[in-house]
Amino acid sequence: MVPLQVVTCEEMARGPVGRYAHGSAFLIWCTRPELCGFVVWGRLPLAELELLTRMFDRSEDGGIALPCDFVLDSRRLEAVEPGAFDFVVREAATRMGALRRRLRKQAFVRGEGVLGAALAGFYPVLDADVDSKMFTDPHRAFAWLGETDRAVVDGIDRLVAEVVSGSTVLDRLRTYLASRFGKRTTIDAAARWMGLSSRSLQRSLQESKTSFREELDQARLRLAKQLLLETDLKIAAIAERVGASTETSFIAFFRRRTNQSPAAWRQATSGLASTPARRPGRVPTR
Repeated sequence: MVPLQVVTCEEMARGPVGRYAHGSAFLIWCTRPELCGFVVWGRLPLAELELLTRMFDRSEDGGIALPCDFVLDSRRLEAVEPGAFDFVVREAATRMGALRRRLRKQAFVRGEGVLGAALAGFYPVLDADVDSKMFTDPHRAFAWLGETDRAVVDGIDRLVAEVVSGSTVLDRLRTYLASRFGKRTTIDAAARWMGLSSRSLQRSLQESKTSFREELDQARLRLAKQLLLETDLKIAAIAERVGASTETSFIAFFRRRTNQSPAAWRQATSGLASTPARRPGRVPTR
């Protein structure tokens, strides 16, 4: 298996082939244009599930073959949050046309425990009208899709093991902030999502020589830059999307961080970027 490059979720959404990205309880990968998938583990937060459903919204722009084969590996999943099943059903219903167009075959790998059995019973409810099959052995799942190189499965498993063992509080906070799509949040809300006390989160961030305010500002700045570069939204609309109280405060915030106004940054950057053409009012995939 050719080594995959680790990137951010934003970069993965723009060009997934040959790359992987991860959150606190998922890893999404794409070994070649015809084969992609994701792995989930632990207690998958609903916010990360929402993020996953949007990761391949721009597959037509990112080099993925249409249709492609997809693997969903839930062997390590321990629990799902309340409302997760309802969310998946709603998303499948609204994206049915896109699923049929984008997927050739889909392999679902489940665990052998109680949750795995529950997922096996739930899966047919989606009725996505895509050639799909359920497995407990990932090697058989990949072989069904035509990928017989066992090193591919083993390589993805190694990546998951590395991410799980090396995941830090800062990684998890950044995943949470990215999943908020610029919505207002607090350190208390972030700590609850991460299963920590606010004091523990503050202490961990201090040890990493950062703060909740700094991480929140960086998340908003990343989203603002993406909206400026990939949409034709007006500055006022972008200010609202990133959670600024007013357009004026957003411009001041952006200037402090970049030494440029949002409009000047957009003008200077748009000519250098190799991203696809802007789409009116479209929110980039996060």
